[in-house]
Amino acid sequence: IEIVERALKQYGAPVFVRLTAAQEPETGSPPPPDGIIAAALGLEPGDIGAGGLSPILLSCGTPFLFVPVREPSVLECISVDLDRWRAAFENYDSSALFVFAPGGELQYSDYSARMFAPLWGVPEDPATGSAATALGGHLAMRDQRVEASLSWTVEQGYAMGRPASCIWKR
Repeated sequence: IEIVERALKQYGAPVFVRLTAAQEPETGSPPPPDGIIAAALGLEPGDIGAGGLSPILLSCGTPFLFVPVREPSVLECISVDLDRWRAAFENYDSSALFVFAPGGELQYSDYSARMFAPLWGVPEDPATGSAATALGGHLAMRDQRVEASLSWTVEQGYAMGRPASCIWKR
């Protein structure tokens, strides 16, 4: 599994990084209920879930709780409630959430995402290669086409004014 991550540095100079996953994505313990996840993110329970996907704990070396939301506009509404976050995730297998939606700002983006890990000291990360790697692997494992070439572009960092695109390929 390979990912190409492109990010814009200060002054607009592009940086390219090629990552290879340490392992195929592994699932972890069941996630908290959608209502608890939504409350920690300042969302409504109905915002959680998209395209047949539901929250899942995945890891290619670093575990993240992947939270699909129904559309990119939901990502803009996220407002972390630290007390609810702590109650929901402090004793869970990961307190880092990769929240993603189908589509995005850019015409070619398949998904848009935001990553929050306030209990790790990361209020929000503009580009999370390890999470994008696990998401791409998860999407590929769900795809029924065994021999197909697969590719997804995940944009991240727009809410922070630090746009980045991760391109996952198999």
